[in-house]
Amino acid sequence: MQPAKLTQEAGHTWWLCPSCGRKLAELIGDRVVIRQGHGEWSMPRRNEPETTCPRCHASSELPEDLVA
Repeated sequence: MQPAKLTQEAGHTWWLCPSCGRKLAELIGDRVVIRQGHGEWSMPRRNEPETTCPRCHASSELPEDLVA
């Protein structure tokens, strides 16, 4: 499990895959929002979310200092 790579762009904070750089989720307030196709999932940061990149299959999680 690798720490997520985070970037800010046009007022948004994005969770990027640490291996290939694909956008995996957006950090909005105290929540992580994942959009895929027509679906959208949201969860609190305190749940210590982790995700797997659909492109390269690398797993990542938020750094501890970002988990509320």
